[in-house]
Amino acid sequence: MSDRCGTILQLPVELLRDEIFAKYLECNFIITKCSLVCKNWLQISADCKLIIDVKKNCQSFAKYCQSQRLLNIVGFSSTDNSSLGIFVKYCTDFQRLKSLNLFFCLKECFEHISKFTNLEMLSITQSDFENALWIGNFTQLTYLNLNGNFVGRSGCENIRNCQSIMELNLSNNDLQDDACVYLSELKNLKILLVENNDIGENGCESLSRIETLTKLNISRNHIHDDGFSNICKLSNLTHLHASCCLIGSVSNLTNLNKLIELELSGNLIDNEGVKVISEMQNLRILNLVNSYMHISDDAVHYLTKLVNLELLDLSENSLNIEDIDCLKSLPRLREVKILTRHKYF
Repeated sequence: MSDRCGTILQLPVELLRDEIFAKYLECNFIITKCSLVCKNWLQISADCKLIIDVKKNCQSFAKYCQSQRLLNIVGFSSTDNSSLGIFVKYCTDFQRLKSLNLFFCLKECFEHISKFTNLEMLSITQSDFENALWIGNFTQLTYLNLNGNFVGRSGCENIRNCQSIMELNLSNNDLQDDACVYLSELKNLKILLVENNDIGENGCESLSRIETLTKLNISRNHIHDDGFSNICKLSNLTHLHASCCLIGSVSNLTNLNKLIELELSGNLIDNEGVKVISEMQNLRILNLVNSYMHISDDAVHYLTKLVNLELLDLSENSLNIEDIDCLKSLPRLREVKILTRHKYF
């Protein structure tokens, strides 16, 4: 911290901005020390926009609340329930809050959270609430993370009102197929994580309408071949994670010609499936761990066509080090993993 402070002291006064303070100085230092350096530092620290992380700066947060400068807080993050009481007490003064990150949030806080209608980023994980009825109030959200919250169908019905969302994490929420109908109405969505949600073929049909998607994680759902076929209609995808989804046929995968990362571990991919994958010329990262059909050394030869491949994981496919020798010809390949007798090569 002293080194950073010394570096900032050497900057010309006209270059000093609150953004520099916020990026390079710790919250506690800004609150308690900056005012002692000089008048310029006092003024800048008074106007500085800060992101408070209670886990790292618990004492700083308490001091900040007592300093009556809560208007400066633009971001708040807490994984400690004991700090939520302070947050609730002073939250009406957080008028510039843009980012809120809470872990294991208490139900009593939801009423207060719903008042921050100017939020752009909201993360509430592993909390005990259902339906998320108030989520629809956040019309300016671009990022929403509700991982592990039992959001369900009713919650998604309200989330569809947040049309500005570009990144959405709803993993571990037991959404099922009906909820996906509402998600398909999010017209600006680019990144969607719906891992472990009991989504089937019908849910995939709904998700296939989100044409703006570039990244999708639909792992640990029972989508089967027909569901995967629908996912392959998302022609703008660059990253696709679909592990443990009971997928055997990937014949439609070539529709995703922009794909650079593909994760299909724990499925039923056989040699013919690998042959299809080998046509994906833009792939850089490929994960085929634990294919229950056991990819053979013949299939590995197909992968030599992936000239842009950088990372490859073929672990738990009964392959030996000799079986992947042919991959040495790939010019950009940096790492290959196989697992034989519990040893990585």
